[in-house]
Amino acid sequence: MRIEPWWTLVFAPLIQEFIFRFVPYKFLYVGTEQFWAIAFATAFAFALIHWYFRVWFVFYSFAWGLVLWWIMVSSGFVAVVLVHSILNFFHMRLNLLTPKIEQ
Repeated sequence: MRIEPWWTLVFAPLIQEFIFRFVPYKFLYVGTEQFWAIAFATAFAFALIHWYFRVWFVFYSFAWGLVLWWIMVSSGFVAVVLVHSILNFFHMRLNLLTPKIEQ
């Protein structure tokens, strides 16, 4: 059994959404409702962990980080994990998740 599809479609979305959306939502957003400050901070951190793909993918991940934050706040953890998994499925189909090759 190959681990790669499971990691990309199940485990990475679960772990990343827990760290970058659920924890900040639970411990920073609830009570303060500082939507944009937390959105930008979490999207920035989320984007930085995708540096190994390509520079354009870091900016792309930042934009999606903002969208995923909105989904977390408006629809909850399960919804944001599902959307992240669906995004990763399309990234795999379009071969966008290939790390950059150092030359």
